[in-house]
Amino acid sequence: MSLDVSDLIPVIEPDIEFSLSYSGEKSKREKYKNAITMTILLCINLLNFMDRFIIAGILDKIIHDFKISESQGGLLQTVFVCSYMALAPLFGYLGDRYSRKMLITVGVSVWSVTTLAGSFVPKNLFAVFAILRGLVGIGEASYSCVAPTIIADMYKHDMRTRMLALFNIAVPVGGGLGYIVGAYVSVAFNGNWRWALRITPVLGIVCVILLAVLVREPVRGGADGAQVLKRDNWFSDILKIFRVKSFILTTLGFTWGDASSPYIIGLISDFFSKGVHHDDVLWKSLRYAFMLTPVVAGFGGIAFLFAAIFIVRDRHEAEATIESANTLETFHMEVSSNT
Repeated sequence: MSLDVSDLIPVIEPDIEFSLSYSGEKSKREKYKNAITMTILLCINLLNFMDRFIIAGILDKIIHDFKISESQGGLLQTVFVCSYMALAPLFGYLGDRYSRKMLITVGVSVWSVTTLAGSFVPKNLFAVFAILRGLVGIGEASYSCVAPTIIADMYKHDMRTRMLALFNIAVPVGGGLGYIVGAYVSVAFNGNWRWALRITPVLGIVCVILLAVLVREPVRGGADGAQVLKRDNWFSDILKIFRVKSFILTTLGFTWGDASSPYIIGLISDFFSKGVHHDDVLWKSLRYAFMLTPVVAGFGGIAFLFAAIFIVRDRHEAEATIESANTLETFHMEVSSNT
């Protein structure tokens, strides 16, 4: 029976770690390559969140241009989130088994093309525009799920944490820039919101070219010394991942911390776009949204705290196990030398 490529996953084998070709001290050339890769991935992530929230800065103009209700305008974000949520696990699966560089290239290309195409949709075809926003979610899902794994495979220990933190700075920065760029570009072109959707696709294509030419894909698990493939399947992956408490708690923390951001950003943009002479109901909604945000962030912080406790405890247990093994090995060597 032939071995299916999709059934191969990298695993760490501690007993052969010292025989791997990976060296702990990277050459300057390798560090430069990693820095270039990190820079390109960071730029793409920035564009990713700019494109995601650029609609918030021009939503009132889209509603007026397509002659739709506010509920239909809110559907644009709903369609995007649904496609993103449904396909993110699929791209996570593909990212473990196929070329991650190729997945990102295809994903960013799809997202850039669909965003650009959306800027040319006629006023009487709102359904087509909504579908294209859904396709943007497909492109962004392919990137958001795969790019962090490349960063994790380039760095290890504290440097990995710093690089992932830097990568995720693009979340608030990109979201804010998306709103600002969307609003100002539409004003610069005499209220034509379509030009706001033509900024990120051009920059996205530039990033795709740089990605294809300059980025190299690291070995899966290479930073941790893993080059061995073991047969497994997707169902086994799911069962194993749900046994990891730190993963579950981190996921809950991220979900609680990020769940309210699309609603709050949309509400704020809608409030300020219509001016201060707004009805009392929306003002109260805005006030309640800001009151709810710390509560949601608190739940996320609690989940993150428990995850950190589990991670620290597991690390101490692992260090104790390694120290015991080294002590036992030293004892055996001394006994052998004496005999």
